[in-house]
Amino acid sequence: MRPTAGHATYDGRTVSKLSRRDKKVFRADVRRVSQDGLEGVGIDPRWSVDRTLSAALTEARKAGRANGRPVADLLADVALEPRLSTRTVHSLSGGEKQRLALAVALATRPRALLLDEPLTAVDPAMRGDVVRRLRETTGALGTAVVLVSHDLELVERMCPTVHVLAGGTFVASGPLRDVVAGDAPGADHPAVRALAEAAPLAVQRFR
Repeated sequence: MRPTAGHATYDGRTVSKLSRRDKKVFRADVRRVSQDGLEGVGIDPRWSVDRTLSAALTEARKAGRANGRPVADLLADVALEPRLSTRTVHSLSGGEKQRLALAVALATRPRALLLDEPLTAVDPAMRGDVVRRLRETTGALGTAVVLVSHDLELVERMCPTVHVLAGGTFVASGPLRDVVAGDAPGADHPAVRALAEAAPLAVQRFR
């Protein structure tokens, strides 16, 4: 997508004007996972989990970012059991599909991972384990994570710095604890206060 204003560059080059070869590298370096899981990323729901992850590993090799890890390790990164490798994507639950989408994204050892409400369908009892493993994996890979979410607990666990967006503008920035406690620049903005009021239990745990 071309920006309506400003410039989006990667390694000094305009993203919308990358060559075919550079696009292949860019797609391996910068991965995204949305709340729709595998929708819109070209995955055939009739494929098995093993075939889906193997295709992602092949994509990584073609882009010069070979992973060298087996499918079982990629499943472990997102708390999916090895027995699921023979299942078709279509047969997975919504939460399993979201976690598979994360595994597909991580298969290329990305430099940046863009997450948009990535765990909405994951069982709350499983989220803590998934987040822990995701932090460990991205930390080991040196992957930068950009997370878009209304889940304050997820944001607190994943992001040392947060930006509150209102009307297309960042209105407050800083550690989440400081933002919701009113100790960060812009923390008195109505959007920040509304966010804190919508999750009082989470906010209380941060203090």
